[in-house]
Amino acid sequence: MLFMVIGGNNQAFYMLPPEKMMEQAMLMDAWTRKQLESGKCKAIYVADGNKRYFSIWELASYEEGVQLSMAGPTWQYQDFEVIPVVDYDQSMKLAMSAPGK
Repeated sequence: MLFMVIGGNNQAFYMLPPEKMMEQAMLMDAWTRKQLESGKCKAIYVADGNKRYFSIWELASYEEGVQLSMAGPTWQYQDFEVIPVVDYDQSMKLAMSAPGK
């Protein structure tokens, strides 16, 4: 199943001293690269001056998405949402085969 994770740094992150912010950013970067290499995270993009991100994941379940998000080394400094998504072509096939079409 595909999931989109939308997130960003919360207020607690911005209250950290600059050196601690950099330490947390480096930890998150290493963790994210590991997830990309594993193939679970398919892509990640940043926006809003590196304050927000969205990523696409291929996971077995919604619960795995939440578990992975909370397993990240900086989860306490982030707000995030895990959203199930469907490939566009698959979505159109489902829509065209819906009753009443």
